[in-house]
Amino acid sequence: MPPKFTTDGYMEPMKPRPLGAALGIMVALVALPLAWFATWCIGLPLFFIGALMVANEKGQRRYRVTRTKLLIEDEPLIRGFVIGPIRNRIPWGEVSSVEHTGSSVKILTADGRELLLGEGGTEQELAKFFNRIELAREN
Repeated sequence: MPPKFTTDGYMEPMKPRPLGAALGIMVALVALPLAWFATWCIGLPLFFIGALMVANEKGQRRYRVTRTKLLIEDEPLIRGFVIGPIRNRIPWGEVSSVEHTGSSVKILTADGRELLLGEGGTEQELAKFFNRIELAREN
């Protein structure tokens, strides 16, 4: 699914964590025999907790360009609704280079991290996104 570009960045579906989904399935599967052989009062809520753990692996990731930083927000389906997004901030001072490649915008940070942003977007949207990053870095 291509990213959805907004005025201050873009959104894309979050990549599910296999470990989180596996733990949720395991909790739900343990809950069923517990409910059947022990008590429904413990097994049924535990089953719903496992189902919510699996559902929480879906969500969206937002990349927002602000004057001072690149803000990356992970918003899992359940946690994002109850608590809010998980934020990761990269100040522009920590960004060593920004390149506009053919299919994405590549950001290298001072500590060696490499981010490929906007993969799957159109050339025009990527150019606007790149220009927005350059403007924010200059200020």
